Amino acid sequence: MRQFLADLASSPIAKNSTVITFASQPDSGKFKFSDSLRFDGELTNFEEIFNYFHDRKIKNASLTIVSDGVITDGNIPGVTAEKIGLPVYTVAIGDSTPRKDIVVENVVFNEVVFLGTSSPVTATIQIAGFVDKDIAVSLLEDGKKIGEETVSTDENGTVSTTFNYRPRTTGMKKLAISVQQFPDEVNKLNNYSPFYVSVVENKRKVLILSGAPTPDVTFVKNALIGDSTLTVRSMTYDSDMRPLEKDINESILDSTGVLFLLNLPSQAIPQKMFDGVISLISNWNVPFFIMINQYSDKTLLKKLEPYLPVILSAGAGVEFEGQPGLVEGVERNPLFYSSSPVHLKPGMIFPGSYSKLQG
Repeated sequence: MRQFLADLASSPIAKNSTVITFASQPDSGKFKFSDSLRFDGELTNFEEIFNYFHDRKIKNASLTIVSDGVITDGNIPGVTAEKIGLPVYTVAIGDSTPRKDIVVENVVFNEVVFLGTSSPVTATIQIAGFVDKDIAVSLLEDGKKIGEETVSTDENGTVSTTFNYRPRTTGMKKLAISVQQFPDEVNKLNNYSPFYVSVVENKRKVLILSGAPTPDVTFVKNALIGDSTLTVRSMTYDSDMRPLEKDINESILDSTGVLFLLNLPSQAIPQKMFDGVISLISNWNVPFFIMINQYSDKTLLKKLEPYLPVILSAGAGVEFEGQPGLVEGVERNPLFYSSSPVHLKPGMIFPGSYSKLQG
């Protein structure tokens, strides 16, 4: 640790760096590189480090934590660390001898869960020093055990287990993964990891809006109805600019969470309805799927172009051509990771991938 500070003091970034010592909480006193270090703190609390930055609204900075990483007080600060919005780096120091410990390393869950619907909760547990030992892992809801699994490993490493969480009431629920504690663990606080989910009663409402009564409407509707988390409704227009379905009008857009646009845009759709669709997409970021075919109006389609993942260009007066193109930042999306030597760049057009719309 002393060597680390000595190297920092002699580096060019020393004048723009602030050193803060911590134990149970950060020491707000000004630390100088010439000061002597004391290692007499009784507790190590990472959560208070991030609270310190969050409460002081510190921006345009980075945080480097130099520690042995053994947390003996407070919670694992994953959520708190995200709130400060700063890059965080770590420097590991201390004894490299493996210590006997069990840590809830990560929990993967859905932040929004529908009432009465099962949702997976997957916990990753890091185990050191407890080889071939059965370890109980529990899922808690508001402090009460609602599920338990047993894990074990034949060597030091990580194991995962999955619970199916099925809420019975709505509201914000405090869940937690709690792992069995053993007397010879170096730290028992990291056997517990809390998190929150929002349980909602309403299913996501999907609207299938079609500019013509084609078989695609029935096909898409039947496919979506099989999903128990969705409420599926449809509006199918014909030449008289009135939906074929009864007892339905433009007000249905107010409660729509997902749009499926088939045979659109179309002159068969009233202007008020089309404007409402544009408003949902542009102002409320409602996700949508669109199917373009011979029923789609090319003039109206240009009004949707800013929200489409394709580039539209006029053909020889009789067609529109759409090619998938990469927008800024998409090359960092995990879906586009590739081992190919060809690097993805914004604006790149995929060769051979295009569709034509007759005008």
